[in-house]
Amino acid sequence: MTMSHPVADMEQQVELELLRIFHRGVLAGQLATMAAAVLAALLAWGKAGPWLIAGWLAATGSVAAGRTLMSRRFLRADEAGQRPSLSRAATRVRQSMLAAGIVWGLGMLSLVAAVDGARESVLYLIPMVLVSGAVPLAAPVRAAYGLFAASILLPFVVMFVGRGDAIYLLLGVGTLIYLYMMSSSAERLRHVLTDSLRLRLEKESLSQALLESRGAALDAQQEAERANRAKSEFLASMSHEIRTPMNAILGLTHLALDSNGEPQRDYLVKIKQAGEMLFRLLNDVLDLSKIEAGRMEVDLAPFELRELVGQVESTIGPLARERRLRFETRIAGDVPARLNGDAMRITQVLVNLLGNAIKFTAHGSVELTVSVSRIRASEVSVRFVVSDTGIGMTPDQQQRVFSAYAQADSSVSRRYGGTGLGLSISRHLVRLMAGEISLSSAAGEGSSFTVTLPMAVAADLPATGTASDDAQRFDGARILVVEDNAVNQLITRELLERRGARVEVADNGRVALELVTTQAFDLVLMDVMMPEMDGLEATRRLRADPATSGLPIIGLTANVNRSDLADCIAAGMNAHVGKPIVPGDLFARLTEWLPATTVMRGMASLPAPAFDATLARARYGDDDELLSRLLEVFIDAEADCVTRLRAALAAPRLDEARRICHTLKGLAAGFDADALTTLARAAEQALDETGVLDGAQLDELETAHRALLSAARRHLAQAERAVVTAAAAG
Repeated sequence: MTMSHPVADMEQQVELELLRIFHRGVLAGQLATMAAAVLAALLAWGKAGPWLIAGWLAATGSVAAGRTLMSRRFLRADEAGQRPSLSRAATRVRQSMLAAGIVWGLGMLSLVAAVDGARESVLYLIPMVLVSGAVPLAAPVRAAYGLFAASILLPFVVMFVGRGDAIYLLLGVGTLIYLYMMSSSAERLRHVLTDSLRLRLEKESLSQALLESRGAALDAQQEAERANRAKSEFLASMSHEIRTPMNAILGLTHLALDSNGEPQRDYLVKIKQAGEMLFRLLNDVLDLSKIEAGRMEVDLAPFELRELVGQVESTIGPLARERRLRFETRIAGDVPARLNGDAMRITQVLVNLLGNAIKFTAHGSVELTVSVSRIRASEVSVRFVVSDTGIGMTPDQQQRVFSAYAQADSSVSRRYGGTGLGLSISRHLVRLMAGEISLSSAAGEGSSFTVTLPMAVAADLPATGTASDDAQRFDGARILVVEDNAVNQLITRELLERRGARVEVADNGRVALELVTTQAFDLVLMDVMMPEMDGLEATRRLRADPATSGLPIIGLTANVNRSDLADCIAAGMNAHVGKPIVPGDLFARLTEWLPATTVMRGMASLPAPAFDATLARARYGDDDELLSRLLEVFIDAEADCVTRLRAALAAPRLDEARRICHTLKGLAAGFDADALTTLARAAEQALDETGVLDGAQLDELETAHRALLSAARRHLAQAERAVVTAAAAG
């Protein structure tokens, strides 16, 4: 059977369905045909010769078997998905129907000629009934029924006309009329079937189109949801990546400020203020989706205006000095000292405006002036004006400058950088505070942004909590810090130990579970994102164990989205502290959840301990011999680790490469080699997420590794000289 491509055209589909209808009815039709043939043979038995009857039955059976076999082959091929040539298949149907009609017509004519009387009449009726019954079976295929009926009945017409009697002439005419009527009925039936099939197929096609359209709509909805999830995940990832190093900056700065006074204290104060401001601004950027959704809220609280301007100046001033610009701030004498408003939002707006002014000013000055535009009882309208002598803007550029993701034009973006979000966010925030923002500018002559905010005059400000933070003590409290970052471990340990706590550190949740089963702790500080076992899983396991189900657990998380914090509570944590860690917040949580006997108040803070050795030496209890042995092991075992890492990446053997980075990260953290620890962690993370480690990362890792090897060898040489000197002196 000749096969072709699957049927696609609607008319071809209709023809295929008609062929299927025909072939499905062939078996039943052949059974009826053979029954009629047996009846005709019985009526002619004894009148016609036995060889004639036997030969006719054999011919009829052969044709019936051939037609049945043809139909079964067609249906099997159709079920298998094979498509025959429709024209050839229809031709074979017509040929088979013609062959069956010829066998029946000639055979019945021979039998009728051999009998007489009543048998002749009955034999004549058998083909008439056969022709009538074949209408629904043969009608689906064009001309198939006509060939079958004509080949049976026309021989009878010839016979009747040949006899010449009037009665036979009438029978001949009646037979022709009957043939025409049956053929017309078959053709009408075929048209009805064709129209019905066409309507059914069109309906199925429309249904399929609707399903595909619905599927496309669902796919589009899912794509939008995936894009939204990707945006949320990106923001969470950005938050985590920025907050982790920020935690180190703020934490180390706090430790330095907590020590005895040094000449750099003033700089450290400004660094800490700038870091805290960046921390708050990061939260604002992450709330951009709230601005777009109209869910951002204003947090009104008393603040001191001059302190706010001073913080802005300490952040912007260094940037202006780097560009050799004159930066000045002026506050009019009639501006109230204390106001009620959202200090963080005002700061964000001013930093955005001043940052832009510095970025677009090459020579001259940038100024911030604060004045009062209207005073009404206890409410004032405060005007903040940020002016510069920079590049300025054309009227057309001024119309676009407050649009989201837009700068004055593409050349500005290429030359000066930036996303173009700053002014758009500033406008949203000013409107949120019921204020107004306007721009006055001319190309080449600088720009001036004016922000007018209505605010109430505040009678007093609440006292700060710094003193109480310094007075908090946790003498004797056993605290387990679960944190994989070496710098964060150091910060948290120092913060707690300076308040009298006894601290153990675990690098991940799995190690934490082992420590909790062997030691008694009053509280666990649990980082959320860690390798091997994260903080959420470790917390769930601790809560599932009756022995540790009541142990206070405070989460440490750099992800501060509402869903992330909800995950901490759902896992069984009692509370959470955001990163970067604000010492006051941490101490407040410890006071809340530590047993009352371990928390001591009203005591002055102890001075920071003086260290004469490196952090690595202090880590091992000032045991130089132990530190030397560990360094020797490190040199012997890991001197070629970067070479092994390069070979594993070239193979590639990614699992081996990840193990090398993970091992190097842990060893470097053990020696407080912060740079190598950070690079090894970044390499491990890159391999986990992308399976690729670029050449620049690998080179930096190798440089840091060599530096640690050199430092280790120098330390061993110094230690050996010290031993020799001591022996000679003894």
